Amino acid sequence: VLKGIPDRAEVVLIRLREIKDKIEKRMNAQDKAMNTVSPKDVVRICDGPCR
Repeated sequence: VLKGIPDRAEVVLIRLREIKDKIEKRMNAQDKAMNTVSPKDVVRICDGPCR
């Protein structure tokens, strides 16, 4: 994995588990009441284009 700034990039070895953990942490959204909605949550869509 390349880290750092474009002028001075660093190569760092990491485990696959670390990449998966970072991806899973980013996958969330908020509903109208600012509650966190994560993957695998069951929700009911009340209004909007996907209703």
